[in-house]
Amino acid sequence: MTKPIVVPAVRTDDSRFSELNGWAFEPRYTDTLPSSRGLRLHYIDEGPRPARRTILCLHGQKTWSYAFRKAVPIMIGQGFRVVAMDYYGFGRSDKPIGDDFYDFGAHRKSVLELIDELQLENVIIAGFDWGGWIGSTIPMDRPGAIKGLLLGNFMHHLPEETIWAGFEVWRASHNAQDDPEVSETLASFEDKLSPDELRGFDAPFPDKVHKAGVRAFPNMVPLEDTVSTAHITRQAIDFLSHEWNGVCQLVAGTQDPVLGLPSLGVAQTRIRGALPIIKLTQSGPLVFEHSNDFLKKALAAF
Repeated sequence: MTKPIVVPAVRTDDSRFSELNGWAFEPRYTDTLPSSRGLRLHYIDEGPRPARRTILCLHGQKTWSYAFRKAVPIMIGQGFRVVAMDYYGFGRSDKPIGDDFYDFGAHRKSVLELIDELQLENVIIAGFDWGGWIGSTIPMDRPGAIKGLLLGNFMHHLPEETIWAGFEVWRASHNAQDDPEVSETLASFEDKLSPDELRGFDAPFPDKVHKAGVRAFPNMVPLEDTVSTAHITRQAIDFLSHEWNGVCQLVAGTQDPVLGLPSLGVAQTRIRGALPIIKLTQSGPLVFEHSNDFLKKALAAF
């Protein structure tokens, strides 16, 4: 038997998740994923079983599965089983306190291992932001299980490509923060988020000790070809361009000048058979906040 890994980690107190606006789903946990045995990972598992399709929801930076609270009921109503997970360092999952625990490959591996542990088949990956990036790399390793991609604002950045203006300044500013705020950033993207909803996004992160995962995400964007993230991304693009046979629906929150149409336009050219992009003119990067505006239409493709 594989020994549990031993890393210093914190666990957000359950009381912070009580009576969250729009979030009444039963928490489920696993601490047996092979690469992180002993660390507890949180997910929800809702909807009919058996189901023709299962949607696996992957959140983005500074968020957690709460970002899908408006999407899950619609997905269930359309007959899908829905699994939404929190990466380590986010949501109700355990949070290793060392920033060096977190890298793109580790997050990606936890997704692959959860698919295996739950024996998920006929999967549609729904993701946005970093979740879209991570999610888009999964099909090449589980081609038999992944049948569709529903991805909002994200990008496949490669080191030889020009990163958006101001990225390195933004990343340096982010790295200078021991205690990065969460809800203030999200409110700047979506001004219709209520105080209760912002409290929901803040719930997992009571202090800086709980924010190592938040601090680490921006440093995963590969600026040099020597990093493993660049190789994974390049392999994923090659697979999606030449071997992908599933359905891909991209959704652009056009208020996001970086990860919206500019990045998704590039992604569309790289994903074989990608459908025309759904454009949400009132949305920034948090596209699933606008699920009532597009999700039924998008799911019809699957």
